[in-house]
Amino acid sequence: MVAQAVAGPPPSAPPRLPALTLREREVLAGVGDGLSSAQIGRRLGLGVPTVKAHVSRIIKKLQCENRVQAGLFVLRRNRAPVAPGVPGRRAPRGCPARLVRR
Repeated sequence: MVAQAVAGPPPSAPPRLPALTLREREVLAGVGDGLSSAQIGRRLGLGVPTVKAHVSRIIKKLQCENRVQAGLFVLRRNRAPVAPGVPGRRAPRGCPARLVRR
């Protein structure tokens, strides 16, 4: 019983989101939407170098190898929005809505 408590959450539990700032969560939502740094910057009113700095910190905090893995992290957690005001995902163009997780 003690060994189970020490082992941590069961493998089926969703991964926990590390302590990200609100801005990092907003940038991460853009990464999860497949946006470029320039597109995220326009959406949030930031410069491209600032977005890239946020993405670098996010990758380190999530212990990802690259931006794609960070985006996949968002998609796997898509049951709830990562940033306030971010609506549920819509199907990409040409992709049937039934294939997009909600």
